Amino acid sequence: MNETPPETSSENPFREIRFLTIIPFMAAALPVAFAVFGLLHVTGVLPLSDVSAGMSLLTAWMYGGMLGWCLWQCRRHGIPLMRLFARPQGGGPFWRTTLIVAPPLLTSTGLMLMLLGAVSLALPEAVSHYTSASGTLLESSGSKYPGVYYVNLAFSFLILAPLVEEVLFRGFLLNRWMVRFGATRGILLTSFVFALLHVSQPGTFFFGLIAAMMYIKTRSLWVPIWLHFVNNLAAIALQFGACALSDTGGEAISAGDMHIAGLLGIPCLLVGIILMIAAIRQHWPDKSIVPPYFQEDSRENQEQLSE
Repeated sequence: MNETPPETSSENPFREIRFLTIIPFMAAALPVAFAVFGLLHVTGVLPLSDVSAGMSLLTAWMYGGMLGWCLWQCRRHGIPLMRLFARPQGGGPFWRTTLIVAPPLLTSTGLMLMLLGAVSLALPEAVSHYTSASGTLLESSGSKYPGVYYVNLAFSFLILAPLVEEVLFRGFLLNRWMVRFGATRGILLTSFVFALLHVSQPGTFFFGLIAAMMYIKTRSLWVPIWLHFVNNLAAIALQFGACALSDTGGEAISAGDMHIAGLLGIPCLLVGIILMIAAIRQHWPDKSIVPPYFQEDSRENQEQLSE
């Protein structure tokens, strides 16, 4: 489907979207996020001393600003939100589609292990502090209501983050920047901005590429949302596993552990890069392909011309 998307703003609402207009929505969401954080602290769900978990949950609740901006864009420009959630088309078997998260996950894990392994040689205390803070996020950390804490954590990372981030970055920005810059630059730019908002930039950048390619291929946000969910679930499972296998009783990963993990990160990174290259070669779209939002219109036009 290599037709050109509509040129007029009435037919192509993505021509009128300006990404910088998200700033006031994020600013408006900030006091709400702090209010939620304060409520969790006052009720004892989230101790104030738990800085790592507090900042992560605070960031998660900031997604309200992103979602508000997306809904405002839908209302202002007449974008039917459910059109972004069409039934997936042409993605292949479900299990094979799910496995495509492996390359960015392996790459991100390998890079992180290699970095921590290298730092542990010079600054072992810094690595122990970092891993301890990371492990704290996965523990109730003195919460009076551990069940509520874990439900809030799971909702933030497994439901809210995949849904809001995919609607924003793939649903709106990818369609917008494909209209403005074309498929190749649109995918790269969207993935770059997506990676800037996360800790593991290289791995997250690769995941952004995967999510964009699969959205374009299937024309449905359900696919990247599912992949995002699986990726986050795997990352949390790896963190739990690392803490459980640690020789410090699951409280933190020692520098000695990181020496070995750093070496294991090398083959992990190499395999991830090889699989990533293979995925790009298989799924990278043609540079003139229509943005996913307009692919259904393009298909209908082609059917009318063939009749």
